Amino acid sequence: MFFYTPSGPKNGIRPKPVSKDSELDVRWSQSEEVTASTVPVLTELRYVQLRRPRAVLFKGRYWRRAGYGLFDVPVNPLAVIEQNEASFPRTGSLGYRAIIKGTAPNAYQHVHVLMDLPNFKIGNLHKDARYHLRKSIKDPDIRVIKPSPVNPGILIEQGAELQAKSSAVREYYYPSGPFTREAFEAGLKHSGFYSGELLIFAGLVKGKLAAFIAGLAIDDTAIGETLVIGDLYRATDIGSRLVLTFTQACQRTVGVNQIYSSSVVPSRPGISAYKGRMGFPATAVPMTVKLRPGLELFFHSVVKKVSPGLYYKSYGKV
Repeated sequence: MFFYTPSGPKNGIRPKPVSKDSELDVRWSQSEEVTASTVPVLTELRYVQLRRPRAVLFKGRYWRRAGYGLFDVPVNPLAVIEQNEASFPRTGSLGYRAIIKGTAPNAYQHVHVLMDLPNFKIGNLHKDARYHLRKSIKDPDIRVIKPSPVNPGILIEQGAELQAKSSAVREYYYPSGPFTREAFEAGLKHSGFYSGELLIFAGLVKGKLAAFIAGLAIDDTAIGETLVIGDLYRATDIGSRLVLTFTQACQRTVGVNQIYSSSVVPSRPGISAYKGRMGFPATAVPMTVKLRPGLELFFHSVVKKVSPGLYYKSYGKV
């Protein structure tokens, strides 16, 4: 699975500075290009072209299907929708869910998100996260690089093998592969890496590809799309190091104020706890759900009992 975001400031705009304390901690163990990187910022239209070809345009905003295809939600998970933009984007949907400006919320979206990105500091992280980051930063065998579209190098040479040796990839992304260099390179192409619309950092351990992280931004929201770590390298804390590197790149990007990581998965509390320690706590974001006339009572009285999973996906509560 691949994801990419723009990697540099646009139109000559100078990137925002990151606090010297956080930057100096990591600078010696990563390339200068990594230290200066920003995340690519896409419009909703360009994001849809790369990721959501089935999304629909309605009143100037793009919407995708969610909740078993019965609901519509904005393609930007944290987009704030004006009241005049909110209605039923598709005739076949039962309703829609969004953050609607000026509307009283009646639901929640449970997500891992770093909301106050401009004020992010390493010192704000959980002490366990800081301890593991210090270990990885001081380890002379660990280095972070930024593969470029012109010369992806080790990312292409070892990326497919890394995926094949990641149990998380096999379980959640590609149960049956194919884990080939050709398939990996095609994934990079389709995700926008070669056009500069996806940011990737690679983590090296003793010169070998141990992990990589990828992401992009839509308007003011950065999205961490994937983190792949080889099983043999989990104990090195390279994953935490890449999360920090991506977070700092987002912080340097003008106009980006928050980072969306993922939805909360209640059945995986370990992952939720880890993301919280890394600055992405489980957050109940107030939302508004609108159903078609006559369905609201049915949802609250029948669906809530018969299909609590669908009800939770729709309203974020039980």
